[in-house]
Amino acid sequence: MGVKDKINIKGVVKVQLLSRDGKVVSERILRNVVLANGAFDILYLIRGGPGSIFWNYVNIYDGGRTRVKTITGSWGNVSDGAGYKYIVLTAEDSSTDEYSFRYFGLDATTRTLLEDNRLAYDYGTTGYKTSALILRVTWEIRISYGTI
Repeated sequence: MGVKDKINIKGVVKVQLLSRDGKVVSERILRNVVLANGAFDILYLIRGGPGSIFWNYVNIYDGGRTRVKTITGSWGNVSDGAGYKYIVLTAEDSSTDEYSFRYFGLDATTRTLLEDNRLAYDYGTTGYKTSALILRVTWEIRISYGTI
């Protein structure tokens, strides 16, 4: 019987629409999808590998998977959980821009195609950011100790 490698990566994405005074108007929490090159990049990110700090662009797409905006987030410190390490990225759009959104991608650059991102997230339905609202995306990535 051979040894089987397993990468255990979990992500939790929280998307919030906030009023200008910081009150939560709506919130959704779902799991992300690790795309083709994402697993390797996440290992680098958690380990603090070269260039990982720049992996902070949240690309926002509408229901037709057309990119409508990119916002830049910032990472917190790598922390320890129960059997895993985790890191959290927070990105906000406090502009007065208005747009619909459904998909989010996380990468080191602006990506025109959702599938080219390292991580992806489907809101499950179409959301809408008005000029009166702030969009906050919090992306938590957990990786088990056995993977590191």
